[in-house]
Amino acid sequence: MERGPGTVVVMPETDYLTDTRAAYDTVAPDYARLLADALDRMPWDRAALATFVELVSRDRLGPVADVGCGPGQLEPQLHAAGLPYTPASCGPPTTRRPCRRRTC
Repeated sequence: MERGPGTVVVMPETDYLTDTRAAYDTVAPDYARLLADALDRMPWDRAALATFVELVSRDRLGPVADVGCGPGQLEPQLHAAGLPYTPASCGPPTTRRPCRRRTC
């Protein structure tokens, strides 16, 4: 099977994946609440994200995939920068700033 850029491979459902997803689903609301304003307290992370956005924008390297996006706390910055953005997470898309896509 040939795979190129943009190819999405769906993982088969296994017991460990089902158990992992159930654990994430259990803590997702608390996790989203804890991370809602996390970047406000993380100057190094904000600087790294700003540098990433600048380089991707300048060199037209998008689209951007936020794999393991959790509650989507990076989405506002990526969206504001106008970067094509695809969130991907195994967790539930039911948090304050939800990921728009579940891929596993």
